[in-house]
Amino acid sequence: MSAADSLRTGQAQQYSREADNRLKIYRSNRGQNVTVDKFTVRPYVLCFKDIEPVTTNWRNQAVSQYYELKTVKRKS
Repeated sequence: MSAADSLRTGQAQQYSREADNRLKIYRSNRGQNVTVDKFTVRPYVLCFKDIEPVTTNWRNQAVSQYYELKTVKRKS
C-alpha cells in the first residue's frame, strides 16, 4: 500500500483525526493519569510504535514527560 492508497482509502484522514484527538486529551489533562484509545488504523507509510497499555513503557514515560502528564497509557 502506498501513501496515495492511504489517502484514497481514508486511512490517513482517520489516523489524523485520532492523533488530533490524542493531542487534545494530552494538552487538556496536564498532571493527570490519562488513558487513550488505540489507533483504529495505521497507514502503511507510518512506521512507528505506539504507546503501550502499561504506564512503565519508555515510550509512555516519554509522552508523559513531554505533555506533563502524571501517567499515560492506551486501552488494549
